[in-house]
Amino acid sequence: MTKDITLVGETRAYKPQTRISADGSGTLFYCVDESKASTKNRKTGEITETPADTAQVLYQAKLSKNDDGVWQTTSVSTTQGGCK
Repeated sequence: MTKDITLVGETRAYKPQTRISADGSGTLFYCVDESKASTKNRKTGEITETPADTAQVLYQAKLSKNDDGVWQTTSVSTTQGGCK
């Protein structure tokens, strides 16, 4: 995991899908268009443009319900170029 990196610019989320597993946990899948965004190192200020071939990112958020019945994200993974 890279530290001190943030996304700047415009992004657009689309194509949300959900799945509930037999154990009651869930997964939220969605795509993010990062073609108008860049990454910025918060320590150095260096900005890196997003390459066109990896601008469509697939996010997978694992969720589970807490004791109060509220869905909480337990982990997030991404696949660069995963939404072509």
